[in-house]
Amino acid sequence: MPLKRIAKIGRVYPRRVQRNQRTLLNFAGDNANIEFNTIEELRAYLGVDTREEALEITRETYNNFVPNERVRLEELDTVSTAMERQFLRLLQTDDVDSILLDMDDYRPRFTLEEILNRIILAFINDEHTGNYYTIQIGHNHYTLNDDVRNRLIGMVRRDLIIEIETKGSDGVLLQEIQDAESIIIRKIEGKNQYNTPDGAFFKYRNLTNMDFSRYGIFTNQGNWERIGTRENGVKDKMKFKSNYDDNCLVYALIKSNKVSNENIDEVRCCIKGLKVPMNILPKICEKIQMRIRVNNLNYETKWNVYGKQFENEINLGLIDSHYFLNEKTNYTAYAIENYNEISLLKDFNHIYMEEKVNGKSYFKRKKDRCINSFQAVKLLLENKDTLLKHLTTQERQLAHSQFYNTLEEDFSNLGYNSKCIRHIDKGKMLERINKCDGKIPVFFDFETNTNKGNHKEYLCCCVFKTNGKIYSKKFIGYDCGEQLLKYIPDNSMLIAHNATYDYRFIIKMLDEVKEISKGNKLISCDAKFNGKKIRVKDSYNLINMKLDDFNKNLELGEMMRKEVISHKLYTAENIEKKFIEIDYAMSFLKTDEEKEQFIQNIQDWNLQGENNTFDCLEYSANYCLKDCEILMKGYKKFKSMVIDSVNMNIDNILTIPSLSHNYFIREGCYDDVNEIGGIPQRFIQKSVVGGRCMTNSNLMILCYEILNDFDAVSLYPTAMSNMGFLKGIPKPLTKKELCYEWLKDRDGYFVEIEITDVGVNREFPLMSYKDDDTKVRNWTNDMIGKKIIVNKISLEDLIEFQNIKFNIIKGYYFNEGKNYGIRKIIKYLFNERLEWKDKGNPIEQIYKLIMNSGYGKSIMKEIETENKFFGTKEKFNKYLCKNYNYINTYTEYGNGKYKVKKIKPFNQHFNLAHIGSEILSMSKRIMNKVMCLAEDLKINITYTDTDSIHIRDCDINSLKNAYYKKYHKTLIGKGLGQFHTDFKIHKEKCKNIVSIKSIFLGKKAYIDYLKGESITTGKNVYEYHIRMKGVNEGAVKVYADENSMKEDLFKLYKELFYGKEIEFDLVKGGCLNFKYDSEYNIKTDPIFTREVSFSGKKIIMRNNEIVKISKSIKNKNGKRTNIIKR
Repeated sequence: MPLKRIAKIGRVYPRRVQRNQRTLLNFAGDNANIEFNTIEELRAYLGVDTREEALEITRETYNNFVPNERVRLEELDTVSTAMERQFLRLLQTDDVDSILLDMDDYRPRFTLEEILNRIILAFINDEHTGNYYTIQIGHNHYTLNDDVRNRLIGMVRRDLIIEIETKGSDGVLLQEIQDAESIIIRKIEGKNQYNTPDGAFFKYRNLTNMDFSRYGIFTNQGNWERIGTRENGVKDKMKFKSNYDDNCLVYALIKSNKVSNENIDEVRCCIKGLKVPMNILPKICEKIQMRIRVNNLNYETKWNVYGKQFENEINLGLIDSHYFLNEKTNYTAYAIENYNEISLLKDFNHIYMEEKVNGKSYFKRKKDRCINSFQAVKLLLENKDTLLKHLTTQERQLAHSQFYNTLEEDFSNLGYNSKCIRHIDKGKMLERINKCDGKIPVFFDFETNTNKGNHKEYLCCCVFKTNGKIYSKKFIGYDCGEQLLKYIPDNSMLIAHNATYDYRFIIKMLDEVKEISKGNKLISCDAKFNGKKIRVKDSYNLINMKLDDFNKNLELGEMMRKEVISHKLYTAENIEKKFIEIDYAMSFLKTDEEKEQFIQNIQDWNLQGENNTFDCLEYSANYCLKDCEILMKGYKKFKSMVIDSVNMNIDNILTIPSLSHNYFIREGCYDDVNEIGGIPQRFIQKSVVGGRCMTNSNLMILCYEILNDFDAVSLYPTAMSNMGFLKGIPKPLTKKELCYEWLKDRDGYFVEIEITDVGVNREFPLMSYKDDDTKVRNWTNDMIGKKIIVNKISLEDLIEFQNIKFNIIKGYYFNEGKNYGIRKIIKYLFNERLEWKDKGNPIEQIYKLIMNSGYGKSIMKEIETENKFFGTKEKFNKYLCKNYNYINTYTEYGNGKYKVKKIKPFNQHFNLAHIGSEILSMSKRIMNKVMCLAEDLKINITYTDTDSIHIRDCDINSLKNAYYKKYHKTLIGKGLGQFHTDFKIHKEKCKNIVSIKSIFLGKKAYIDYLKGESITTGKNVYEYHIRMKGVNEGAVKVYADENSMKEDLFKLYKELFYGKEIEFDLVKGGCLNFKYDSEYNIKTDPIFTREVSFSGKKIIMRNNEIVKISKSIKNKNGKRTNIIKR
């Protein structure tokens, strides 16, 4: 807030809310973290009798705040001025190339928005051409291009400092700015010849009455438009229409009147940022099926033509990074150059010269002397001191925020072109996965010192087979990674289990890197080392189990058991010693069984040294080599199992979802089914809703009933076995077709509806929406007036089970039939799995994996960024200067190598959202039938999570009978579509397992105290079954041990139930807190804690009676007493 705006406020009165009242409401809201829209809301919050009293209390508090705030803002002004001086020095001299900011000094005094606006970003803008700026926090470098700067400001203003995974690089940067001890702003001098021409909005405001708005040159930010008429004395409904809703290229295409609305929307979908480089214009020409001719002021060859194969043409200009339509204007060059002298004359815009006769001036006018818009914009810029005004920082930020606010589509036009439909090419897929490129699988593993600082590799091993011979090799030393790369043959496929870890010890030596990753997780990498072709692959993406479990699950044989080792033993000092005392090493092992195996290994491997020592390096090498052998045998066994079961080669497949998806394609499940992109894909994707996870009515529940865990058998495979995949293309609904009576007979549809009435409220509602701020999905009955996008299955369920009434607003329908091939395939896979499972054959896992992973690829999200790697600083600098506006972040790793994360400026995403959406809805229908029937029978369900429910054990039989009566199907069993009880006690094999008391705190946070009957002794066996989202089970147990609750975890959950906040130590609980940084280093963070607390309405369930806890008070002894209502 500027200093002149900070002043004490005199007495105010609670009439209508005026400026001073609004200031006080905002002040109170900021302090209470609540938005107050009326004085009455403030009065109710403060708990006073009158609004006058509420305002007076707030005014006094505010006036006490003002003096200190003025001092603080003066300090901010001083810091900002000093920063400006530093920046000018950075800009104008060569003696400095960076500015260091002490965030520990700034953070206590200023808000994050102030630090960004007034200190970091205030003086960095596009005016300083020829230079590029980055912000360095630790080892991470972020570009401060126009896009990133303004998106950061917008995120801070909306308080969007949230989980890194959900916000991408901008969110990471915000969080790091907030946490950083210091920040370095760097200047990089650009080489102008490298620049990629691009365009964004015009950087100036038009100060004249000449109308150049057709060319994206405006006099203001926008205008208010009437969107509704006056009703019952209420003012007309108005909406602000921004001039900056579209990128300037899209705006120019719109103004040409040559591109259809459908094609305009498709271009909007594919352009990912405010700036559009010229090098993506060929793709845009493909989209709109037109030729684009660009006159670019900055190049000697002024005309660039794209899409030459198309007949129709659009002429554009590009000046000062701004695209605009190039056409004849209504202004002459003379009119623009002499605007201030002649603007009041009639038809001044057609004046092309001044002629003097006998000392008197005459102006000549001629329409055909008007110039084109390219010449006009050029003249405006040449005369910008008098005709234009540079947009202020605030105006530029507002323009950016207006543009990004429009990226969330309102889907006003659902039309699309044929480029949004893509046929699934079965032949191409089969060719890809059956391709034999002769790669040699090399199974490798690293052993590292993880005790201090970055993990440091001290040995690695590999095993591979080529030309009928098996090679196994140990490499010891801190250069073991380089030894490995030198040893392996050309065209190797390096395979590690959790290659995300091991890959980081070789990436710094690789060249020509092409990496596929998701966050920190490696999927695969193709690269070269000294000319040798290398591929790195993670077997864990295919064989999703610990290496320890390979022998048991894949039946590799006794010789393939995982060996025992303590990684904590391998410190830098012990590695240097090599020979370690056996007794000392054994102190790191936990069980007698491990110690016995350890001694046996020393003897078998002949590693005993003098004075009761052993060769720890050779022991670690043998352990590592054994892991490689287990991986090789396990991978080959898994590969042969996949070939035997579904006849597919996993060497060319990276993940299980890809394996499953490709199998479904090969078997014809997607014949005549199309992938969709553009507007249809974005609209239908919004109907995708995952599994429902909630407690009954979102309550916190303390339950003393005997419960069971009632699970659906193979929920997603069952859903697919009950449906077919929609064939053909989505067709937009016309106004006449916005009728349910007509729509209900279509094969499928995806529509936006407005809910007008909810006839039946449910304890587990079928309706949900995502909170705009938290992005958390809320399942609720309170949906009247809300708009949601649903598919045919989910809408039919809403009508049947909640009796909703609704209006259809817009949407798509399919009417070309369904491909029912998936039914046959799922039933085949399910039956094969049962048969092999009964025989105890591990091949049954392949069938299970394929069935359960089949739908994931259909709803795959768009990947908007790509990674680029550079082996030299020169190549990196050239790329940075050329693509600065599209780079989010870069990192220097290894010895002068660089990784760049770049936004794809043009990207069209395709998936099978219409298939995935229906699979998820069909899975929920299976659950809805059971859960809604139970509720109608007054059977209490306490909790559900996707495919399971917690239900009273005594009610299962009643539910089973009622289900058969209503649906004529057997509910309980092991077949598709059936349910079974699923509690397990791990300490001993038991039967008749139930929960005798439970606590449900919220989503994925509950405890069951299980009781079962031992199969061997017939005695009762007890065990806790716990869940705590974000907290590992070990951490819960450690906290209980340390707080005298070792034998009573129920007491711990009860404390959480009554509102206690608890900090759990995840490291003590056994969590390996590895931190993967952008430089491909790994550290172990010894501190990893989570504070957990729960709040909400509470009930107690006992003897089929519900007791509501309305509030808690302190009695005379200071202890809390709960006031309850029955």
